[in-house]
Amino acid sequence: MPLMSIIGCEAFAKEISQLLGKDSDIERLIVINEKRSDIVKELDELGTRYELLAPDMLPPGLKKRDEFSVIVDLQSLLLHNEQSKIKKETYEKVKFYGKVSSGVLLLYDVRNDIFADIYSDFERSHFDIMTLKNGMSDKSKISGNLNVCISSRSGKETPDPDLIKIYLNSYDRLKEKLVR
Repeated sequence: MPLMSIIGCEAFAKEISQLLGKDSDIERLIVINEKRSDIVKELDELGTRYELLAPDMLPPGLKKRDEFSVIVDLQSLLLHNEQSKIKKETYEKVKFYGKVSSGVLLLYDVRNDIFADIYSDFERSHFDIMTLKNGMSDKSKISGNLNVCISSRSGKETPDPDLIKIYLNSYDRLKEKLVR
């Protein structure tokens, strides 16, 4: 079974935890903890089982196991102060998780198209990659403006049902590709 890695923003911990908490196919959920606990609190509230690990503590051979596993790594809101920094750090994570995963799901806003080239930048990689744009339908309320201003979010807001739908669509599309 495959291993999916999810990279997102900590401002959307509620949406991401709801997405993961509802997937009964996940046999192993690994949360990368870099001193951020918003998603941990959310998963605890949902009663979702997970392991807390540092990136360098990931067990070898995860994507070769007979289980559907998910790694989730949420980045700090502070990265949004510099576009070049957020792109650089996100790309480093995509490269890292791409090596250990079957696919990487980038659950991030695409403000100012900083991730517009992600498909061409990783086209020769040996893993699948999916972004939020893949989960949008023409009827999505946010589809005209996926540039959700995360700088105005604190992460304490009520989960956005429209955003959860987009996350779920992107997640399901990548999962379907990986599980085939």
